[in-house]
Amino acid sequence: MGKTYIPSPDYLVSMYSNPQFNRRWVVVTKIPIDQIKIDKTLFSFQNDVDWDEVVYMCENFEHGAWYPVMVNPDYFLLDGQHRLAAARRMNLKYIDAVVDNGDVEEKENNSTKKSKPIRVPKEVLL
Repeated sequence: MGKTYIPSPDYLVSMYSNPQFNRRWVVVTKIPIDQIKIDKTLFSFQNDVDWDEVVYMCENFEHGAWYPVMVNPDYFLLDGQHRLAAARRMNLKYIDAVVDNGDVEEKENNSTKKSKPIRVPKEVLL
């Protein structure tokens, strides 16, 4: 049986825990890939998946470049559609992700409510 999860290297994940980012980004490891949703209107760039690039990524896989994908708190993909497609092509079941909470400080100043909590699937907690 093949691998179902390839963790992102620590040095690529640890950069998001810098205190100056004020909890904007939170790393969640081993998210079930089927939990990640796609709404292309949320992408910064409205490009389609380049399947030649996905095949190249799979055939020339470099663990040192395996960045986590970026999602919003509702697990809609914001960045990393090629990495997600490569993970699916490699039959992975889980992937690391960075949850982008937006400007947390601004949200807290503009609302009496706390920022929306990150939903972590039960499988990740087990």
